[in-house]
Amino acid sequence: MKKILYTLMAACVLFACKPQEQEVKPEPQGPSQVFEVEDPGTLSPDPQTLSVNVKTSVEFDVVMPKDTPWVTYLDTKAEAPAVSIKVVRFSLTLNEEDKMRQARVVFNDKEGKQLGTLAIMQKAGGGIEITVETPEVYPVEGGSFTLAVTSNVPFAVKAFASSEENAEEVTWVVPTAQAEAVALEIEPNDQISQRSAELRFYREGTENLIAVQTIIQAEPHVILNDAAYADLASALADYALMTAGPAVLTLDASVHKGDIIADETMVPLTIYGEGATLDGTIEIKNLPVTIEGLTIAPSEEGVLPAYETDFKYQHGIMLHGAGYGVTLSGVTIDMSHLAADATGIFLLSESVGAGHDIIRGVTVDGGASGHRLMQIYGGRVSLTGSTFRGPYSSYAVRVGNKDNDVILASNTFEGTSACGVHFNNLENSNITLGNGARDNNKFAETIELPYKANSDVTAAGNTFAPAVEYAGGAVNPIIDPEAMASLTRVWGYYNGRTGAWDDAITSQSNWNRNVAITGGHVYVNISGNEDGKYGIAVFNMKDGSYVRTITDGFEKEGRFYTSGIAKLPLADGSGDVIYVSNMAIGNDESPQKLMIYKLVEFDSEGIPTKAEVALNGYEVPAGKRFGDKMTSYGTDADGLLMFTSYTKEGASRAFIEFKVDEGVINPEIHLTGGPLFCTGNNDCGAGMYVITSQTTGAGSTRQALYGSSNDFRFDVGWWYENPDFWYNVSTKETGEDGSEIYSILSGAGNYDANALDPRLFYIAGYPYLAYVTIELDAQSHSAGWLRLVRVGYRNSTFNSGYPWLDNLWAARNDDSSFQRYAIGDSDDYYAVGHESTNKTGYCDVYQDELGDIYIVAGITSTGMSLFKVDL
Repeated sequence: MKKILYTLMAACVLFACKPQEQEVKPEPQGPSQVFEVEDPGTLSPDPQTLSVNVKTSVEFDVVMPKDTPWVTYLDTKAEAPAVSIKVVRFSLTLNEEDKMRQARVVFNDKEGKQLGTLAIMQKAGGGIEITVETPEVYPVEGGSFTLAVTSNVPFAVKAFASSEENAEEVTWVVPTAQAEAVALEIEPNDQISQRSAELRFYREGTENLIAVQTIIQAEPHVILNDAAYADLASALADYALMTAGPAVLTLDASVHKGDIIADETMVPLTIYGEGATLDGTIEIKNLPVTIEGLTIAPSEEGVLPAYETDFKYQHGIMLHGAGYGVTLSGVTIDMSHLAADATGIFLLSESVGAGHDIIRGVTVDGGASGHRLMQIYGGRVSLTGSTFRGPYSSYAVRVGNKDNDVILASNTFEGTSACGVHFNNLENSNITLGNGARDNNKFAETIELPYKANSDVTAAGNTFAPAVEYAGGAVNPIIDPEAMASLTRVWGYYNGRTGAWDDAITSQSNWNRNVAITGGHVYVNISGNEDGKYGIAVFNMKDGSYVRTITDGFEKEGRFYTSGIAKLPLADGSGDVIYVSNMAIGNDESPQKLMIYKLVEFDSEGIPTKAEVALNGYEVPAGKRFGDKMTSYGTDADGLLMFTSYTKEGASRAFIEFKVDEGVINPEIHLTGGPLFCTGNNDCGAGMYVITSQTTGAGSTRQALYGSSNDFRFDVGWWYENPDFWYNVSTKETGEDGSEIYSILSGAGNYDANALDPRLFYIAGYPYLAYVTIELDAQSHSAGWLRLVRVGYRNSTFNSGYPWLDNLWAARNDDSSFQRYAIGDSDDYYAVGHESTNKTGYCDVYQDELGDIYIVAGITSTGMSLFKVDL
């Protein structure tokens, strides 16, 4: 008999017990626990005693199903202690019916937790005898096949996707019953995984199951467009014959041996290799080729053409020709196992195209031996966000010869005493280091110099930004190294004086009140209280395309059913959890409840499809209004969700927060703060941005910034130890703890009125402040801008004596610290929208896996735009 793990045994069940008859709750096993159940196969219909071997390291109970009286548990005989073989015996009666039958036995530990299952299948009785040939694993390419069948009754056959009773019929295998056989037509497998189907044999003219056979089709290793191949060589042979493209080559998560060659005589090629390894090399000549997620680890010599020397190197990727649109993204070149004198990526401009090649997020590893990780000769390439590890004794990346146009930004160099970037015999070249304003490449402390040049390098014809010192002289920077970063609009949804840009999503006038951007998508609130006019609208971050509006799971409660939104990062840094709140108003007659939801049930693209209640109703006290905005701090494992009341009590606002512990919101208020103090006519706004905190505890010292909507631009303050009072005043004064207290006054330099949703973040080590400003024209048309302010010096912090506060105060009259970007049309930025006079704005900041920084900003009923930071 064949032994299998219980998890596989459970997959063989055709007709599982119904939940109401037997509740089964499998739980994960500990790493040292052993429990394996022998598969007895399909048994004859005769009465018999069945003995099943169970290999186990734990004691167990046998739980019999309630609706199968034809099988009886007899006993369990123990053998050796520890991991032992125990024999479990069952008695089976004669199957007199003309159909198969099955019993599902459950094994539980002594605490009632499920360990495994056993399917006992007995052949049809009633004189029916049928045997079906056991098939082999069918090939990837499919074809026509025949299974021999011996049966004493006529039969029909169908193919199903799985062994579940309600499984759908499959289309990739078509069985046809014959006199003594079943003919099978099997399509090619293009799924990059093994697949299986269940052939079910029925007595002709009935639904009585008399036999089952499993069909397994092997997994393809390679897919070229829609065709599947068992090996890389076969797919490449067909690629060489293609006359129309582009071609898409998908490799499964295994090791593929061979060399990939693509040149100008062939169609454009894209290679997807997430989880795959190529034991070989890739050579590209004058052809747009895209490679994503592939690991290249050549084990044999790959010979490069000699270039002005007699050296020939092993290589991972060889690029003949520059500027033909090659893209390498997330590729790993592993040379750690090779002998010396290998090159990970070699760019050689034997001819030059009109564009730039893109290399981003690439890792080249030279290991302990050290290799030439990358060589560029006459390249036209943007090299960003990549890591070079274990370089050659002299350099990691060499840029040489003439006519180079190379951008090196946000790269990391790790390893020995070699320099990071080496210039050799450089002529007539443009080299941009960092973003052109300052170098943002990172060099490990063990690297001697970021740039090192041979004595024969001259300044003539070369342009560097910033300046590079080398033996032949120095080149002045073309851009001020201390210049501010700038923004570029990626996309925007906004209108001019006529038309409403958001009707395709909803006609709700207040729909875009708040925003969160994470995981490559933008999530915008629809703030309303009518059917179809609430929820979260989702947009693609890169192109602004509308994805869906999430409405499922939100309850109709409060003034706006969806209003606030915030994100809490997962503790492992793998992403963010998105929380959504309603807006609720407290009054004596009909108090409303504050609700908080979590977005869940992600689709194949990682986008949530519904909401679930995370906090089921905090009754808002009379005179308070919570949920206009929601602020988060910490992580989803240890975090806070905070609310400031929109309604004022004199010169202050109430403040509450809830604790999030391991993704669960404590329904008890964690802290009631304040009140937030608003001096003079300052409205304080209803949003707060927590900059730093010692802990998420109620007695922690915190520092925060919140915007205004009237005389003041921002209030900055903190509370310490005693959470019942928020320290801030209108001028620079001293608090009870001796610390300085700030508010930024109106009329102070470049600060705008109605400053909302401040966000603090770093660009290349410099602290920046982003916020939205709003104004109305005489006809109450809204206009808004995204402000970008550099508030500190490189690598200054937000939590060490609050030095950025001094910088923010000093920057108020410094025009060079401020930039303004229109959220709408820069020539006609007043927008009608739905003619709302609501002065609500929002923004959020997000950094993707490649280090690119995006800022989304918007004005309610006016529009929104996404900007990218130019690095």
